[in-house]
Amino acid sequence: MKKLTWWCRIVGGLNLLLGLTNLYYVLAAPSVLADTLPYADKAQMAKAFADAWFPFAADLIIIGVALIWVSWHPDRNLGVVWLAIAGEATHGIAHDLFLVGRGYEAAGYLAFAGVELLVIALGAAFALRVGRDAARARSQVEATDSGPAGSSSAPGLATA
Repeated sequence: MKKLTWWCRIVGGLNLLLGLTNLYYVLAAPSVLADTLPYADKAQMAKAFADAWFPFAADLIIIGVALIWVSWHPDRNLGVVWLAIAGEATHGIAHDLFLVGRGYEAAGYLAFAGVELLVIALGAAFALRVGRDAARARSQVEATDSGPAGSSSAPGLATA
C-alpha cells in the first residue's frame, strides 16, 4: 500500500501544481498563451482559450487535493484513485491527442501523454494490488469469523 500512498501524494502534488500554474495563465496572463495557439487572431483566441481552460485548471486542483487527502488511507478510497486514473486518460491523454489533431504543437502534448500513460499504468498496478490485498484480508476475516462447524461466531459465547 506504500506505493499507492506515494503515487497519490506525487500525482496529487503534480496535479495541484499543474492546476495552479494553469490557473495563473487563465486568470493573470492569458496573453502568454497567444504564441502557443495555431490561429491568426492570437489575442482573441488566447482569451477564448483561457476562458475555456478555467474548468480544466479547477479540475486539476480538485483532483490534486483529493489525491493528497486519499493518500492517508488509499485502501479505503480506491474509487477516488480510479476516478483520478480515468481523469488522466480523458483530461490527459485523450485531450492531448485531440489538441495535437487540431494543430497544436505535437512535441509538448505527446510528451505529456507519455507521462500520463506512465501515471495511469503505475496507478492502476498499485490500485489493483491494494484491492487484491484488501479482498484477501476480508476473506480471511470472514473465514475466521465463521469458525469451525457448530461453533458460535459471537464473541464470548460458549458452544455445546
